[in-house]
This record gives sequence, C-alpha cells and structure tokens, in this order.
Amino acid sequence: MKKNRVAFVCLLAISILLLTACGAKTFELKGITKIELTDGSNGKIVEVIEEEQIQTIIQSFANNEFKKGQSSSDTTGWSYRLKFYQDDNTQADITVMNNERISFDGYFYDTKDGTINIIYLDEILNKTEE
Repeated sequence: MKKNRVAFVCLLAISILLLTACGAKTFELKGITKIELTDGSNGKIVEVIEEEQIQTIIQSFANNEFKKGQSSSDTTGWSYRLKFYQDDNTQADITVMNNERISFDGYFYDTKDGTINIIYLDEILNKTEE
C-alpha cells in the first residue's frame, strides 16, 4: 500500500512538472530583416531595419519565457505592436500590453522572470521624431 502511495506521489509530481513546462512559450525569431513597430497610444508606425536595433528587440523576447494565460480576444488597448518579418513574410505578430504581458495568437502571455524592454521601444519611436 505504501509503495502505491509513493508511486502515485511521484507520478503526480512528474505530471505537474510536465504541465508547467508545457505552458512556457519562448520566441525564436531567426532571420528577421525588419520589424514594424506600432505605438498603441497614437498609431505611429516605424519600420526598424537596422540590424543592431532588430537584435536588441529580439533579445527582449528571446531572453524571456512566457506563461500562457486567458484569451485576449475581448481586450482593447495596448502599448505596442511588433510585426517581425523575414524578407516580406510575417514571422510573428506580437502585441505588447505592458513590460510583463503580451498578446500572441489570441492569448495573453506573462513573462515568467523577466521584463520586456519597452523603454527601448519608446526610444526607437521617439528617435524618428528628431
């Protein structure tokens, strides 16, 4: 009887670990040649084509793991929208809600341990006004 309990507890622990790991979303954005950055407060759109800027933005997502949350279908308002392109093909379309939450494929995702560098996104948007 005791062996069955130990086996059950072990099986339960492994199942929880697997379910937790399966909920993590990472972004591997490779070969990106352009990012279309949209400001959610005023609709301003900037095309980011400089390699250094592209890599800095990508790292903000690549260095994070995201936990899937509830549906984002009924939500309005957002901070930034990023469309990642490889040549003329869209690779990813990510809406940034704040420095810890995004919307992707109809769901919210929260960063697990990090933050999204929204200050850098603001700098790019404001740089084009100078």
